[in-house]
Parts: sequence; structure tokens; C-alpha cells
Amino acid sequence: DGFQSATGSGTESDPYQIGNAGQLYWFAAVVNTGYGDVAVNVSAWAELTANITVNEAVLKSDGSLNEGSFLDWTPIADGEVHYFGTFDGNGFAVSGLYFHDTTAQYVGLFGFLEGDAVVRNVGVVDSYIRGGDHVGGVAGYNNSGIVENCYNAGNVSGYSVGGVVGQNNGTVANSYN
Repeated sequence: DGFQSATGSGTESDPYQIGNAGQLYWFAAVVNTGYGDVAVNVSAWAELTANITVNEAVLKSDGSLNEGSFLDWTPIADGEVHYFGTFDGNGFAVSGLYFHDTTAQYVGLFGFLEGDAVVRNVGVVDSYIRGGDHVGGVAGYNNSGIVENCYNAGNVSGYSVGGVVGQNNGTVANSYN
């Protein structure tokens, strides 16, 4: 499946260290359903240690979808579960996310942020994210969390759409699309 375990324990003092696409997919699986011998952890702490490329050249220079087949993305906290943890991009970007399901809700790098969730210091670039409802580059739905110092430079479409956050009932600060 291409997943690769991240180092760290997912706590505030020892966050998961994510440095490649396999570790990002593994982290999404841990938050969404648990993976292998790692139980589901909707409050996991994680941080990026490098720029991550999931797919190459997802978008053409005009911002439209490029031709070809791409590895599908499953949002972290896909709506079946909500994310309560802290994710620090450390100024790195995730590029090449591809999601296309016009019936899906809560779509982005993250699907649904809840409680005291924090997503900060991360960009989403060269990505195609098309969903049904609550669609954003960084987060589809921010119910009560904080999204700060984030940006989107990808193609996002659906209903209740925003470049950074699709629907926001929390805080979005110092972020741009």
C-alpha cells in the first residue's frame, strides 16, 4: 500500500515526524481508522520535516487538471472522524494531492477540524481537490479549530468551498489562497 510508519509517538512532546508521501498516507490512516498495530488517534500531534510530493504535475500552468492518472488522496479526518490534534507543517508544503468525488463531504488535506485542533505553517500546492460539500485546500470544515500561517495554491471546487478552508466556524489567521 506504500504506507510508511512515521517516527515519534504522536504526542505533544514527541510528535509524528512526517517527511515523505508514504508517511503522510500512514498518518491519515492512523487518524481515520488506525493502521496495523497503531490504534486510531484523532488527537495525534505531527509535524512535517520536508516538502512532500504525492503526485507530480497534477495541474497545468493555467491551473486546470493535467492529463494522466494520479494516486488518490484520502483526507486526514475524513468526516467519519474529526481531528482534534496539532499538525505543524514547519513551513513545508504538500504538493500533488488529487481528490475527485463530487459526492464527498469534508475534503482537503484535512477533512474536519474539531475542538482545539491546530493546523499551522503548511501549504498545499499543485493539487486538485474536487468534492461535494465543505471543500478547501487545507481543510474542508473547521468547526472550532485554528488554521494559521497556511496557504493553498491549488485547484479547489465543490460547494461550501474556500481556498484555505471550505467552511469555517473556528479561526483562520494569517493564511491565503
